[in-house]
Amino acid sequence: VRFGLDLTIPVYTVSEGDGPVEICVVVTEGSTGGQQVIISPTLTPISTYITAGADYDPNVLDLVFSAGSAVGSKECFDLIILDDSIVESTETLTVGLTTTASSVTFGPIPEATVVITEDNSDIVKISWLNANYLPTESTEELMLCAELFEGSLERSISAYVSTTDGTAHSGIDYVPLMSYELIYQPNGNNTQCVQLQIVNGDNLLEGAEWLIATLSATDNHIKFQD
Repeated sequence: VRFGLDLTIPVYTVSEGDGPVEICVVVTEGSTGGQQVIISPTLTPISTYITAGADYDPNVLDLVFSAGSAVGSKECFDLIILDDSIVESTETLTVGLTTTASSVTFGPIPEATVVITEDNSDIVKISWLNANYLPTESTEELMLCAELFEGSLERSISAYVSTTDGTAHSGIDYVPLMSYELIYQPNGNNTQCVQLQIVNGDNLLEGAEWLIATLSATDNHIKFQD
């Protein structure tokens, strides 16, 4: 008797919010004859942050092939994918097969790969620590800080800071920032800062001047507070 995973689906790709994945085992050669054969699926996490009990349910049922099961006979089980609200990388585990029946071998595909992609509803929120900064021309450097104030990370993310002229002019009143990267790490500092250099001493008598500093991101799991 020879058993293997369903040849048509060697790789299963599922989003966290999609629910269970049906995984099937088929008889690819021979027959069970007069005996019942029990196949036990095994789950092995591959990627760094995937965790049994947090990302998937490690408890799967044995598959029972009754006596007389021939080529094409199929038994399936549901792998339960667990949803969370953490911003994380794509996660991977493998599904293998074991049995105590000495007459059984596995193939031609003895294991399958399950790829769990991130749910689009998983987000973090970032905001400036201060809505307004009031430096003077004698202030040579101003720290602009943004805080990750909501959500959790299992991978690094980046936000970008750019400045736009108001009444203050880049190169004259300040050194502009162009997509300066703020990097937030898992278990790292939730507040990241960038230094804005103020140009001192243009020797002009002038009123208060202003500029705009903007946060942006290319990662759709990052949202900014209005």
